[in-house]
Amino acid sequence: MNVTYRTDKNILYVALEGRIDASNAAVAEEKIFNIKKENEGKHTVVDADALEYISSAGLRVILKLRKEEPKLAIINVSPEVYDVFDMTGFTD
Repeated sequence: MNVTYRTDKNILYVALEGRIDASNAAVAEEKIFNIKKENEGKHTVVDADALEYISSAGLRVILKLRKEEPKLAIINVSPEVYDVFDMTGFTD
């Protein structure tokens, strides 16, 4: 699992890479929220282009992020990861 970011004007793009599961979700959460803190006031977009897998622990990280930012967008989601989002109601 790797978390990187870039900014473009008022948008913070947080890129997730690899697998997010119970073994690394806490680290992913810490990285994501530290990045958000460093870029306060920017709209967050999660880029899931390189995200291979997300477990329920990873979904909790996304849910926490969504609660903090109601207009959170997730882009470039693979069909496999989209199925997980869809089955758990995250696409609503």
